[in-house]
Amino acid sequence: VYFMTREILDKIHKHSIYNEEEVKNSKKCGCFYCGNIYIPVDVSDYTTEKNGKKTAWCPFCGIDSVIGDASGYEITEELLKEMNEKYF
Repeated sequence: VYFMTREILDKIHKHSIYNEEEVKNSKKCGCFYCGNIYIPVDVSDYTTEKNGKKTAWCPFCGIDSVIGDASGYEITEELLKEMNEKYF
């Protein structure tokens, strides 16, 4: 059961791509694949996408499912679990 609507989860999901600046401007980040929560300086790998923007990779599992709190969403275990259930 989702606590957030699918529409909100889809909006949050859009913050997992082209997110280098957002991640770097966050105080807390999390991965909705592995569920780890960490600080932005832990993220060291980014992929440069075709449009030149960069997407963060999780420092724990290596998946591009990173969301930072500069997205406007609080990074919690519950949020990451809901995102994981919807997208994986």
